[in-house]
Amino acid sequence: MQRLASSSRYRFVFFASTTTVLFFLAFSVMCLNLMRIARDADRIDDTWIANTRILGEMSDRVTELRLAQALLVLSNSREARVNAKTKAGEHRETLAISERAFLESAPSRSLAQAEAAFAALHAYEAAELAWEGDADLNLRWHADFVGETQALYVAADEALDLLINANANAAHSDTGHISTTSNLLSVSVIVIGSLVCVVTVFFIRRLDKLLFCPLNEITEALTQLSAGNGHVSVLSAHRGDEIGKLAKAFECFRQHADALRDAYVATKLAEEAAARIARHDSLTGLFNRGFVSARINSLSSEDASKRAHFLYVIDLDRFKPVNDLHGHAAGDSVLCKIAERLRGETREGDIVARLGGDEFAVLGHMDEDLDAGLLAARMLAVISLPVTVDNCQIEVGGSIGIARYGRDGVDADTLLRSADAAMYAAKSSGRGTFQFFQESMREAMQVQAQLEADVRNAVAKELIEPYYQPLVDLQGDSIYGFEVLARWTDERRGAVSPEIFIPVVERLGLATPFTISMLRRACRHAQDWPNHIVLALNVSPLQLADPLLPTQMVTVLQQEDFSPRRLEIEMTESALVDDLNAAKSAIDQFRALGIKVSLDDFGTGYSSLHHLRELKFDKVKIDKSFVLTMLSNPEHEKIVDAILNLSDGLGLRTLAEGIESQDVESALRARGCSFGQGYLFGKATSYAQVPAVLSENEGARKLLARSG
Repeated sequence: MQRLASSSRYRFVFFASTTTVLFFLAFSVMCLNLMRIARDADRIDDTWIANTRILGEMSDRVTELRLAQALLVLSNSREARVNAKTKAGEHRETLAISERAFLESAPSRSLAQAEAAFAALHAYEAAELAWEGDADLNLRWHADFVGETQALYVAADEALDLLINANANAAHSDTGHISTTSNLLSVSVIVIGSLVCVVTVFFIRRLDKLLFCPLNEITEALTQLSAGNGHVSVLSAHRGDEIGKLAKAFECFRQHADALRDAYVATKLAEEAAARIARHDSLTGLFNRGFVSARINSLSSEDASKRAHFLYVIDLDRFKPVNDLHGHAAGDSVLCKIAERLRGETREGDIVARLGGDEFAVLGHMDEDLDAGLLAARMLAVISLPVTVDNCQIEVGGSIGIARYGRDGVDADTLLRSADAAMYAAKSSGRGTFQFFQESMREAMQVQAQLEADVRNAVAKELIEPYYQPLVDLQGDSIYGFEVLARWTDERRGAVSPEIFIPVVERLGLATPFTISMLRRACRHAQDWPNHIVLALNVSPLQLADPLLPTQMVTVLQQEDFSPRRLEIEMTESALVDDLNAAKSAIDQFRALGIKVSLDDFGTGYSSLHHLRELKFDKVKIDKSFVLTMLSNPEHEKIVDAILNLSDGLGLRTLAEGIESQDVESALRARGCSFGQGYLFGKATSYAQVPAVLSENEGARKLLARSG
């Protein structure tokens, strides 16, 4: 039997080793193929992709050259014109350098199309240079800017775009071989993965038969033995292998009473260890939240009358960057050091606990509030001391909230909430300090909690209504659409400003369902309006991080039978700063679905020329802060003019917000602004009043036509 067991074990080891070697060889072959794919990809990157990057930079330079021309048109001094011409010269020189770099590295099969593209570019540069040299700033000179040079600029830009596409297509062609190799490699991975699964199942079944089932049998026997059944036996005792030896050892164990007593003692020790784990934080060794809560609930009025008990909730400041910059291991070291320092500042009988994350608690007893404040100050001082981790000095701070048992709560939940509220008040006052709980904090907590509950209820029951503000075509004096604005009238609060409830909606994580609900209701309302009327809907930067948002929106449009071409999505400039990649991805998806995208509040945030070109917006909205005062503030007027000229040069439509007077409307129309929005055309109105707004606008148009 011993020989049989040994022989089976040897066969098992031999089979496992052989299988491992074969899989190692197979994966080695796949790794070699992956290395070959990487080399091919590097070759493509060094040729086509590098050239496409050069062409992209040239396309941007052509646009910046056009912008320099626009600045030359807008210049009102000799110095400004000289600066504009200097900029134009720099762009032309950069274009020449890029052209030479492309021709030096471009394959022969792309030279013919490159020559055609560069010919168009040279024609534009020649015309632009001739135009630029004309010092007579007359009407013909301005006309050439939007006439001949504009046409040549468009031709050069389109030629470069065609050349970029040709390079991209060539790169795609060259990646065919890589794709074929990748497909073969994928098939190999599937085959090898299937073999791994088969072998794994085989091993599991063998291990289950030879090891796990006998171990289960022995475990069950041990369970019965610990329950007092001294006559239990195991069937595996006849085996000659290790399992058989284990079964024989069990039989020996069962027959000795001393061994059973030892097992009982071990069991009790294990229970005590488990109880300790249940009371303590595994990282710092401090007590945990459950123990602190139990200790608070065990206090009585008699305890409180002998000596005051204070609960401190301590939240670390600037701790998140520690994990981000130094790693979680360093963060754990900081937490352990802070725990050690807090223990050093407390007295015997005080309880120091870690509530979770970077939040600690201390339950201490002392005579009065003054003593409690002194302890808080000492704890803040030791928390702010640097912590050395891997020769790196890490500094954090803390904010402490203090609640007194009896005065601020007589149960764990209430006392913890009170200390939490005081801690948040300390953070709000500038961090690095402590605050005692005050009744006004509870009132503020209750007010905020009630607002959040009301907002959650309003979103769930769709009590926040979509209102519609007209969007007007300034050149045709007609309403072409409405911006969807959220309005909420609460039974108790009355009209609530969006500046109050929208941040709460976002903080509660309800932004996406709220937006989808507003879109669905607006689509239903717009079904009764003329088919050319569009809807403009704001999307917050927070929502752009949700990759499912475009799909959810188009699902609503399909369900409500509303054309995507009648929807415009508006996003603010802050979205570009928060996450440019997420914004670009969302814009691409919206445009692919036929939905137009506008850049809202342009001029108040941060948008580069590259953003306007690369992200391919359909419209730019000029912020009302510039429009309202453009006729009384020369600087704002210049900003509006610059935005209009820039948008015109890039082929973007413009919408001016905040139009409240006929003079401002006339000035914007004369400057070529496409669309307008503001109180002059109407405030946000309910769905029921929209037909009257449309009818009034149509009547005004007919009257204007007859008078004209």
